[in-house]
Amino acid sequence: MANEKPQGNGNAVPEQEQPNWLSLDKAEKLQKYLFKNFVKKGDDKDAKKFFYRVIGMHKSAPAGIIASSDKFLIHFEVQKYHRNKMVKVTKRDEGANQIEVSENMQVDGHEMRDGNWACVDETASFFKDSEKFLAEFEGDKVE
Repeated sequence: MANEKPQGNGNAVPEQEQPNWLSLDKAEKLQKYLFKNFVKKGDDKDAKKFFYRVIGMHKSAPAGIIASSDKFLIHFEVQKYHRNKMVKVTKRDEGANQIEVSENMQVDGHEMRDGNWACVDETASFFKDSEKFLAEFEGDKVE
């Protein structure tokens, strides 16, 4: 019985890797990525059909960790778009007049199957840590 591990009581909290906290200055610099188009690094096949747009930024912290008011993480809210499928939408111009314009169609991540919604593309809309996102995606050169 020398190889037995001691039993825990279930209250122990596992050690977590400390996040790479962002300062307010760094978070403000991330704003330049809002509404910009990106493609997956090294995935030319995906880039021919789709691009990804950062549509939001959200302050966050890992579960169980309380962040200070001057250090936090930023998650990007990302939407996937078809590169060659367009849809007509109504918008307002500078003079508040309604105009019809063509925009790239959003990828829909779910579809109805046998009366239930099924996920068909988990990358259609997602949240991702800003540093991880920038490590996995690069600016869309087709813009």
